[in-house]
Amino acid sequence: MTLAMALDYRLSVKSIRKPSEARLLYEPMRREILRLLGKTPMTQTQLAELLGLRTPTVGHHLSLLKSNGFVSVVHQHIGRHGIVEKYYGATAQLYFIDRKIMPLEVRRYYMPVDIERARGVLACAMMRQKDFDPPSDMMEDFAEALASNISRMAAKYEIPFVDKDPEAFIGRLYCEALEGVLKTDFKEIRDVLKAG
Repeated sequence: MTLAMALDYRLSVKSIRKPSEARLLYEPMRREILRLLGKTPMTQTQLAELLGLRTPTVGHHLSLLKSNGFVSVVHQHIGRHGIVEKYYGATAQLYFIDRKIMPLEVRRYYMPVDIERARGVLACAMMRQKDFDPPSDMMEDFAEALASNISRMAAKYEIPFVDKDPEAFIGRLYCEALEGVLKTDFKEIRDVLKAG
């Protein structure tokens, strides 16, 4: 199988529905490895250099990710000195944890990620209207609603990848999810974002 053929079999999104898989991604470096491999295949050595980690450390992370189906070897060839170089690729462009079916401790672990995503949206609203000052309880409710809607939207993209640029795809997915949330809830945020 050629490298191009291997990459054609990646999913756009893989929804994580097992708590054990969600817990595997508690380690931030594993999430960064998946993000990087979602863009382009790399060897263990290339990843180590890019991440500033020792090669055996990256090998440990790759081994765990591979055994759980997050990455696979997409290409290998004989490099210098006759050593086989394996190129790893992510099996999806984006991994999204389906929070609604996760135990409470997993949902709470990822809440800071959801809050940061919501803060980004609300910062845009605050740029448009300087006196818009959303309270903390709105932030958490909005973060949960947005994460839930991203999860719902992501499920429909569990298909072979459709976009060469993962960030462009993720941006469109988040935009679609945000539009869905604002259609039904959070009128004050919708009004600020839609104000001319």
